[in-house]
Amino acid sequence: MPGWVDTDLTQKARDQVQGLHEKVLARTPAGRWGEPDDLAGRDLLYGWRGGPVLDQAELGHAIAALGDLIASHPQLTEAEINPLRLTTDGLVALDAVIVACESAKTDRS
Repeated sequence: MPGWVDTDLTQKARDQVQGLHEKVLARTPAGRWGEPDDLAGRDLLYGWRGGPVLDQAELGHAIAALGDLIASHPQLTEAEINPLRLTTDGLVALDAVIVACESAKTDRS
């Protein structure tokens, strides 16, 4: 699997960051941008064995919301959602960890 996946977001990054495309290709053993079908567990996202089918727009919204959270709170140093479970009702975050840097703590005494 290539390390970078071709998406609308990474396409915009390539348009805005000079040389990004070439740098990614040079550092990626496959020598190409990945595609969603390169994902090892992709069949699970498309209703494998009668399971739910991933709403790609919903996944995009979840990823964008996490990105917005991080962008609007510069004191955050880490954010992780794992696992993000696909159910018949949609995506459900089963666990999350968010870490802020020490300097962001305020004295409440």
